[in-house]
Amino acid sequence: MKGSRITLFYLFFGIVSVLFIGFILYFSLSTVMISDAVDSTEVTVNQSGRYLEAYIDRVKNTSTIIANNDDVIDFFSQKEDASHEHYMTRINNLIDNTLTSDDSLKSIVIISKDGKVFSNEENLDMSMSENMMKEDWYVQAIHNEMPTLTSARMQKFSMDKDLWVISLSQEILDSDNNNIGVVVIDIPYTAFENYLMELHLGDEGFAFILNE
Repeated sequence: MKGSRITLFYLFFGIVSVLFIGFILYFSLSTVMISDAVDSTEVTVNQSGRYLEAYIDRVKNTSTIIANNDDVIDFFSQKEDASHEHYMTRINNLIDNTLTSDDSLKSIVIISKDGKVFSNEENLDMSMSENMMKEDWYVQAIHNEMPTLTSARMQKFSMDKDLWVISLSQEILDSDNNNIGVVVIDIPYTAFENYLMELHLGDEGFAFILNE
């Protein structure tokens, strides 16, 4: 009888020891796995942030090139014969060549202060007038010192996200630093969404972009 009690005691002690050691190992491995997952996610998010920043910087450089284009400035500031067709041809070619060189861009709109418009879009869904200073979006665009992203908009009213765009706007200045127009470059919303969807963040992980 005494031998049976000793056997049961050691059996119980052995089971408790195995469970305790198993718990310690499980907790330690879980902590290591969680730590590795967090580190991996941080690396992925940081790399994604740098990629998107580089992409936006590239679009900003494109808008700066357009805003500083001599033909655009001359035509909008009326320094040359504004009715001359070669200015219109050159500006339209500038838009076409820019879109051809970067197929990630959806559209480009160049608007003068007095309502002259150049764009690859046939039907612009934007508020326009002969005095663009009356348009809120135009005034907001020229108050930014640097090319600025605006929130997602739809080129046409639709729930189809393929029609949603994120716009980058930049003021066009003449040689005296007076406003003469604005450049608006539309980036497809799906260009951002598709990239974020490809990130490996686990079964329940997700990513989103916040403004300031």
